[in-house]
Parts: sequence; structure tokens; C-alpha cells
Amino acid sequence: MENTSWTTLSYQNTTLSYETTTLSYETTTLSYETTTISVRTSLIESDYLVVVGVICLIRGVLSLLGCVGNVINLVTFVSMGLGDGVTVSFLFLSVSDLAYLVTVTASSVAFDFVIAESVESFAVSFPVDPFGVYAIFVNVGSALYTITLLTTTLLSVARCLSISRPLQFRHSFTRLRIIVTLSLASAASIATVVPLLTYMEIKTQFDSRINATRPSLAISPRRKQDYLYAFRDAILPLIAEFILIICVFVMRKCLQQSIKFRQTNSAGIEPENTSKNTTDKSNNDPHVKENRDKTKFSGKELQVIQQMILISSIFIVCNLPKILVNAVEIFLPGFTLGGMYRSFYLIFNIFRDLFQICISGTNVFIYFRYSSKFRKCCLITRLRNGSTDT
Repeated sequence: MENTSWTTLSYQNTTLSYETTTLSYETTTLSYETTTISVRTSLIESDYLVVVGVICLIRGVLSLLGCVGNVINLVTFVSMGLGDGVTVSFLFLSVSDLAYLVTVTASSVAFDFVIAESVESFAVSFPVDPFGVYAIFVNVGSALYTITLLTTTLLSVARCLSISRPLQFRHSFTRLRIIVTLSLASAASIATVVPLLTYMEIKTQFDSRINATRPSLAISPRRKQDYLYAFRDAILPLIAEFILIICVFVMRKCLQQSIKFRQTNSAGIEPENTSKNTTDKSNNDPHVKENRDKTKFSGKELQVIQQMILISSIFIVCNLPKILVNAVEIFLPGFTLGGMYRSFYLIFNIFRDLFQICISGTNVFIYFRYSSKFRKCCLITRLRNGSTDT
């Protein structure tokens, strides 16, 4: 039957059973020790659930604040106008960040309901199994986070090439090309989660924990290892990490050269490579011209470079927990949602999400700090000016 072809994913209570012995003294002693172990285990499990619940609540609040920040980003970028590829890229990044943080908020609420049921030993239950809702939002959120990863990487690569090879790439990343590239990357990322969700379903079935039927998570036994999913969550973040490190190194080097060039000019000192004897050669040599262009950035371009370096650096640091968790998951088979080490898996993933929230929820402060146009068009600025005028 169809109902028997699905396996219910739920927390199983481990029960120790003991054979009755003929020695009454040994039986009494064994019973006492068993009771003591049971009490200690329940205390440890209860403390663990409370700690996880508090951390999960903090995660939900931070992700909700991040949603507010990204709504501000969206309104601001639209009001700035979408005439260039950079603004379009940042708009895409804000959309993916917002969508990801919505799933984090929803999964945090669902998991707090899971904690509430577990702490009360299922004396309190909800009409729908919250663990199933949590699992689905986590998987959807992973695909949305990949969009953020790809968008950030593309932004870094585009900015890196534009400042390191200005003659070849300064006008290559047009608005149309950015839109097409990011749309294809987003579609590919969402497509990776479809095979996984195909074998997951919230269906009405008997739940032995509450001794009643309710909609809960069921996973088909036909589900196999999804190599696209493994590539997306394990290999792709590692590749992006290396690319971002290289881009940050190159952008920092170009930024330092530009700052040095501006300081030299402001001091009235003529650089050696622009002396009178070499002026004609500099104008005719494309390599010399390109090197000179790499050091001549306007104030706006310098702000964009600084902004991109900071965004990429935050991503590099906060993406490390995801890489570490995925590595442990590969080399430790029981480190999964339903495995032997699921308690460690859950708490490590909650901390991983806290770092990823920093990636998706802090960009509004970076934009506000390094972009004068963003500050001028920002929703907060307009509201403040409006209240001042009244």
C-alpha cells in the first residue's frame, strides 16, 4: 500500500528492558541504578532542549531583523534606479538574502514548536508535526543560500576583473548579462532541491508519540543519494571560498595602489613611471596604460571596491562553519538529521545558521556606510527627512 511505502521520520524513545532475575537483591539494585540513570538522562536531555530552544529563538529574532534590513535594501535599490549592472546585482543579492532569511525565520519557529513538544513529553502537541515543517524549510533555505553564494561570488569576480583588467572587462558586465547570468544561476540552484523535495511529503498518518493521526513528515524509501545536493552543499561553498579569497586579495592590492597613487598626486610628487621621458611610451603601450588605469579610480569607484571587499570578507569568514559542518557530515556517517549524532548535528547547524544570518542580514549597514547614493535614497533617510519636514 502507499502508506507503507513511506517511512515516518520522528524521534524515537529508547527504552531499556531488563530480564527478571531470581535474586531479589540484585533485582532491587538493578532497578535502583536504572531509575538513577533514567533521571540523569532526562535532566541532560531537558537541559539540552532548553539550550537549543533559546539559541533557536535568538536565531529567529536575528533572521527577522535581517528580513527588515533586506526590505530596506530592496526599496532603496529600486528608488536608486536599475540602470547599471552593479545595482541590479545588489538587488538580486537582497532578494536572495530576504528569501533565505524568511526560511530561517520559519524553520526557527517550527523548531521551537518541536522543542515545546519534546520538553512536555508530547503532552502538548500541535495539529501538524512541526519537525516536518522544519525539515522542509531547512532544505528550501539551503537552495536559497546557494543563490546568495553565487551572487556574492559573481559580484566579487566582476569587480575584481573590472579593476585588475579594466581595458578588457570594465564594460563587459552589462546589466543584461548580469540579469541573464544571475537568473540562470538562481534557476540551477532551485532545481537542485527539487529531487530532494520530491521524496519528502507532509501527509496525514499515525504518530505514535501522541497516539493520534496528524500531518507529519514522510520520506520515500526510493530516495537515493542526491549528488547534485552533495555538490551544492559540500563542494560549491569550498570553490566559492577560494575564489572569494583570491578576489579579495586582488582587490585589496589594487585599492592600496590607488590610494598610494592619490596620496602621491595630492603631495605634488610625480610618479616615476609618468616622467617626461616615458610619457610617449606610456601612451602607446597598452600594458602601461592598463596599469595606470588600475590606479586611477574615482571616489565612487573606491567606495564600491571597499564595499565589495568588506562584503566578500564577511562571507569568507561566516561561510567557514558551513564548510566544516559539511566536511564532518561527509566523513562521519551518523552526523545527519536522523543519525546517531543528530543532537550534535542540530546544534552545529543552528550555530552555522547564525553565521549565515550575518552574511545575509548585515549588508544594509555596509551599503549605508560606503554608498552615498544609497544613503540619499535609503528608506530610513526619506522617512527621517519626512518627519523633519512635518
